[in-house]
Amino acid sequence: LFPENLPVMLLAQTAHALGFAAFFAAAMQMLATYFPGRLNGHGQGLLYGFSSGAGGVLGALIAGQLWKIDDGRTAFLAGSGFALVG
Repeated sequence: LFPENLPVMLLAQTAHALGFAAFFAAAMQMLATYFPGRLNGHGQGLLYGFSSGAGGVLGALIAGQLWKIDDGRTAFLAGSGFALVG
């Protein structure tokens, strides 16, 4: 929301990096539990297929439509809302 404000952007990017790191570590731990040993690669494939594949396509389609409203502000707010729901 404040791309011209460097301190806000640094804080936002740091929070994003820490949040993603926590999610990724938890996801890998869960995969190790449910897909032990040689099955771990299959579990990671499912995770990336559903999150980046289907989720990425759906997110890109929604963001593309919302971007037209006000050059991205609504798209980023909608993305934040989806993340909050998740």
